[in-house]
Amino acid sequence: MVVDAMFGLDGAKTTALVQAGQAVPRPVQARALLDNGCDRTAIAPHIAQKLGLQMLVPAVSQTASGKVPVKVYRASLSVFGPGGSAGPALVFSDLLVSELTTPLPNLDALIGMDVLRECLLILNGPGQQFILGF
Repeated sequence: MVVDAMFGLDGAKTTALVQAGQAVPRPVQARALLDNGCDRTAIAPHIAQKLGLQMLVPAVSQTASGKVPVKVYRASLSVFGPGGSAGPALVFSDLLVSELTTPLPNLDALIGMDVLRECLLILNGPGQQFILGF
């Protein structure tokens, strides 16, 4: 269940930069997996670096292989439907995200239950299709 997503600065930080007449970093396009096994959405380190995100607090994440330290950031997230950015989008202007502790092949992010709880997810396993309603 892979979707196209965009991560950017959170809404408050974006507003502050605009009001100060400063440049706002462009959102980063990401290939994201819908993962109902994750409590919190997680991003690859390169996304945090490109956006210049500042770590809020150090935290600990429970993984299948045990507890690991993670960085937590505040960001925005947009998830697009089949029409891409021209179609409807699910938008979170202020979302706490953690940094992925392990690189994922061909993926930039895991979209966790913090986002999925706000959606209707229908999975057709045999048909290898899903519907994400928002």
